[in-house]
Amino acid sequence: QILQARGAWNLVATIIDEVIAKAAKYEHYEEWASALRVRLEMRSIDRGKTSMEAENLQYEKEIRGLLASKKALEYYHRLGSQIEFKAGRVSLEELEQQITELETDFELTGSANVAFFLHYLEIHFFQEARMYKLASNILKRLAGLVEEHPAISSPTRIAGVYNNLAWNEIFIRKFNTALKYNDKVKSMLHERHFNYFRCLETDFYAYFYTGKYDIALDRISQLLKNDVSADSEYRE
Repeated sequence: QILQARGAWNLVATIIDEVIAKAAKYEHYEEWASALRVRLEMRSIDRGKTSMEAENLQYEKEIRGLLASKKALEYYHRLGSQIEFKAGRVSLEELEQQITELETDFELTGSANVAFFLHYLEIHFFQEARMYKLASNILKRLAGLVEEHPAISSPTRIAGVYNNLAWNEIFIRKFNTALKYNDKVKSMLHERHFNYFRCLETDFYAYFYTGKYDIALDRISQLLKNDVSADSEYRE
């Protein structure tokens, strides 16, 4: 606004274009929509009707992306509260309805954020239905998405996906694969991180069910000697 007031239109246009490019890359929808609105105002002065219609369509698309990503995040947190804080059992019918909604939102927006939360809902649906092989397929797809897309990629998220994948492998009796995924997670986290403790728990089951009781006992000992409750919630 200061630059606009000073009449530095070329500089404003350059900055706005850079903001739009960065916001698009990382799916910062609020900044994206705000920058598009400023560009719309600037271009409304010297662009024809056809060009402005295209700009308006782009702006409306980003608003849809913003609303869809907020809805996906809400569904994700609602699921998390039901799991972690036992705020009512998760209804598979409700979960299926939410999945259908987010599938439609993803088709309309192509948002990686929507896809991220959609996959988590799908994973939980299949795990609740004890369809662990299908859950494993979604987890592998999610791992690839989180590793590749800058809008949702972070070491913590990557570790969380592989931690979930390792845990899921226990249920389909792929114990060595679970250990392989766990090693990947542990290489990314410090030893006081919540997901590191979950790795130790998953290790215990994998080693126990493969008859490696000494190693399994070591994992339990590591869990017991750490005051996990001092760092985070941890299931008993």
